[in-house]
Formats: sequence, C-alpha cells, structure tokens
Amino acid sequence: MIRLVDVVKNYEGYEAVKGISFHVNEGELYVLLGPSGCGKSTTLRLINRMVDRTSGDIYVEGEHVDSFQVETLRKKMGYVIQSTGLFPHMNVEDNIATVPLLLKWDAERIKKRGREMLELVGLDPKIYGKKLPKELSGGEAQRVGVARALASDPHILLMDEPFGAVDPISRLRLQNEFKEIQRKLKKTVIFVTHDVEEALLLGDKICIMRDGEIVQEGTPEEVILKPEDAFVQDFFGKEGALSLLTRFKAREYKETEKAEGEPLSDDASLKEALSEMILRGVDRVPLEKGSLSLQGIMEVIRREHK
Repeated sequence: MIRLVDVVKNYEGYEAVKGISFHVNEGELYVLLGPSGCGKSTTLRLINRMVDRTSGDIYVEGEHVDSFQVETLRKKMGYVIQSTGLFPHMNVEDNIATVPLLLKWDAERIKKRGREMLELVGLDPKIYGKKLPKELSGGEAQRVGVARALASDPHILLMDEPFGAVDPISRLRLQNEFKEIQRKLKKTVIFVTHDVEEALLLGDKICIMRDGEIVQEGTPEEVILKPEDAFVQDFFGKEGALSLLTRFKAREYKETEKAEGEPLSDDASLKEALSEMILRGVDRVPLEKGSLSLQGIMEVIRREHK
C-alpha cells in the first residue's frame, strides 16, 4: 500500500531523513516512534509531498508519488495533526466538508457524510454541527479533526501526534475510540508519536527512529521483547514487558469467579487491571461481568515472553 525505498531528505546540509526504507500493508496501523527531532514527522510529510524528498522513491497503492498531481495525491489521504488544523472561521459541518467539496460531491451526500462522521467519532451532529472550533474542548476538536480526515473515505490516513495536545484522561479515551474506529474501518494508517504506551496500544507494527534513521521495526511484541540495541531497550525502559499489557483488554481474560469491590470496565486494559490490584492490595478484581485474577495476567506475561 505504502512503500519507501532509500528515502533521503536534506535541509541545507542537515540530513533529516537518512535513506530509510519500509513498507506498510493495506489495513495496517504503522507507528513511527521516536524522540523529538528524529525525522518521524518529516517522513510523514514526504509521503503526501508536503515536503519534497532529496532522493529515494515513495510508492502509494503501487504508483510512484511523482506520477500524481500533488493535489490528487493529497486527496487520497486523510491528514490529522496535533493542533487539529481546523479552519477557525468555519463551523464543524463545513470543516468536515472540506475535501468532499473539493471532490465535487453533491450537497446532500456531503451533509449525510458529515452526520455519519460526527456519529462515528461520538459527537451528536445536532449539537456540534454548527459549532465553531473555538467552542470545542480539546478532545472534541481532535474528534472533529479525525472526522474531517475520514470524510472523503480515503484509503490512507496520516496522523502526526494527533492526541498529543489534550489532557491525559481525554488522550486515553481518544486512543481507545480511535482503536475501535480503526477496527471497523481498516484504513491504512501511518501514526507518528513519541509516546511508548500509545504506540503499543494502537500499532500493528512499530518503526523506531533515531537521528533520521530506522533503528528497529517489528510488531510491538518483537520490539519490546527482542530489542536490537541499547537505544531501543532504554526507550521502552525496564517496564517494557509490562507495557505490553496495554494491548490486551480485560474482557478477553475474564473469569466467572466473583470478586468484591467496585467493578472495572470490561474494556479496561490488563495494565489498568494490574494497577488496580496493586492499589487495592488484592489478587482479583471484579469486572462488569465476571472478574480478572493476578494469575491470569501473569499467564499472559509468561506467554508473551516465550
């Protein structure tokens, strides 16, 4: 679906991207992970030609990016950034309609699609459709940003730190909501972040970058359990294996035995459940339906370590 081959980007003698190559499969959520200044956002902008590469080749859906008009290429891709990029003078409906209008969709189709996209991201069209961006919370604005990126039904979604500017509680909620949206829509997504837990929660594959180069690429399990060098190992930290528990939902490992106390959501991660066990001083916590045991969590950890 998306392929980079020996891609280089120089800025007046500074090499921001140093001959990187990778392939993103159709329907895959591919995370570019690394510290600030490592080249991950530049890489994203090279794909939709917001920035021109110095050398190397980029292919989208089997076609070289140079074979497209720039506008045509960008219309094929949704694009979400940290600051949302919403037009401040346009209401939510009109922001979402931006690309469908460029594609010359008819008015009724645009209106229907706008309603569908707001519902998809959990916003009531009747309440939010006419609001201006300044009337939205940070989390609401990010939802509208995602809705706008998906409005034209692009096969590809480029996301640059999309949830980085919201508070931690809203951030986790947005991450889980987007994970569910991706499960339904199966878009091909390249997602830039410096947040390890975000990468582990969302990514099908993770590409770790440093100083414009790819250090390691693989599934979350591979990069955590089989780090190729000290940089990767240090980036995930000593609790890297425990961070994998973010990827698993409690409902997938619930047991029928009852437990006392306030129940956790069945959608809680195993990491959240383990934290609750430690805080409560117990080895079993109740869920909305059933319970989850410390032994069950340990079995998951042992299995992932094999």
